[in-house]
Amino acid sequence: IHLLNSQETRASRLWLPGAVITGASGKQYVLRDGFHSAGTQADFYEAQGPGGERTAIKVFRRAASLQRNDFDGNDFLFYNEIATMETLRNRGVLSAPRIYDHYPDGAPQPWVAMEYLEGQTLRHWMAGKSVSERMRMFSSLLRAVQAMHEAGVVHRELKPANIFITSSGEVKILDFAFSFAQSGYDWMPIAGVQIYGSPAYMPAEHLDHSHSQKYLVQKDIYALGAILYELVRDQQLWSLFMAESLPWRALINQKIILGEMTPERMKTSLPVLWRHLTKVIVRAVQYPPEKRYETVRQMAADLKSATQTLVARSELRKIPRQDRVLSIGPEGKDPVLSIEQEPRKHPVFAGLGLARSESRTGPERPDRVMLTRDAAERLAAE
Repeated sequence: IHLLNSQETRASRLWLPGAVITGASGKQYVLRDGFHSAGTQADFYEAQGPGGERTAIKVFRRAASLQRNDFDGNDFLFYNEIATMETLRNRGVLSAPRIYDHYPDGAPQPWVAMEYLEGQTLRHWMAGKSVSERMRMFSSLLRAVQAMHEAGVVHRELKPANIFITSSGEVKILDFAFSFAQSGYDWMPIAGVQIYGSPAYMPAEHLDHSHSQKYLVQKDIYALGAILYELVRDQQLWSLFMAESLPWRALINQKIILGEMTPERMKTSLPVLWRHLTKVIVRAVQYPPEKRYETVRQMAADLKSATQTLVARSELRKIPRQDRVLSIGPEGKDPVLSIEQEPRKHPVFAGLGLARSESRTGPERPDRVMLTRDAAERLAAE
C-alpha cells in the first residue's frame, strides 16, 4: 500500500473536475471532466481558458523511475518541451501546438496550458484510409518534420502516438520532452543501463549512443521510415526484429537485419501495390545511420517520385492498354502521360500534387499528366 504524502495529496486534489488552476501569467483555467494518459510521462486534461476557449492541460508526472543525481524527476523534460515548442513557434514552425501558459513557482506538479486539438493521433487515423489519403498525410508529415529540422530541432520520439491529424487535416507533432535543439543541452535521460524512448521507432544506434549528437537527424529519419512501413504494411517494422520479448535484444537484431537489408529483400514483405516505395523505406531505416538520407527533404523528393509511380500504376490498371500513350520528351522536358479518352471518363491521378492539363490539339482532348522523368521511365518499362 502506498500512502500519499502531503504534497501528493495536494496534487491529486488539484486535478479534480471544476478545480481552478492559476498559471505563471496569473490567468486561471477551470478543469473539465475527462482526461487521458500520455504514455508514462504525462496526463492530459481539458480545461476552459480565461476567455472561455477550450484548452489542453498537460501535467507532467514526478517520475521516480528517472533516477540521476542531477536529474530531478520530469522537471527538466518539462523545461525542455516548453523551450523547444516556444523556439519552433518563434521560428515560424506551426506544426507544434501553441503554448498559452505554464505552472508558477511552487506548484506541486509541472504543467503547461496549450492549444486544444480536435482530431486523432496517426495511430487511430490510419484505419480504413486509402493509398492516396495515406500518402498525402505522410507527405504533410515530412514537410512538418523538415521545417522542424530546418529550425534546428530534432524530435527523437516520432511515432504514430505523437503525430496528430486535426479534424481539418493538418498535421501536428506532439511531445517534445526528449527533443534536441541546436545550441542546447541534451536532456535525454539515462538511468544505469536504461535508455528512454519507444523501441519500435528507435534506431539501433540509440542503444549505444543515446546522448550522441552525431546522426541526430537520421534518428528522426529512421522513425519516419518505420512509420511509412507501418502505413504500407499495417504492421510495425519492429516485427522484423522482434523474435524475442526483450526490446533491447530486438535492437541488436535490427543492426544485423537492416545492415544487410536491400530493396530486393524488403520488397518481399510489402504488398505488391506498394513496392515502388521499397527504396524509400530501405534508405530511411538502413544501418549504420550514415547510409540513411541526409535530410528529410531528400526523402520527400524520393517519396514524391515513388508516389507518382504508385498512384499511376494503380490507376493505369483501370484503363485499357490501347488507350494509353506514354511519351518521354527530350532531356529537360517533362514526360507526359496521355490518356486517349475523354478526361471525365477516367478521373486519373487526382491529388498528390500531380499537374494535369488537357491537350487542345486533338479531337478527343486527351488528359495529359506531367510526371517526373524517373516515374515516367519506370511506368514505360511496365
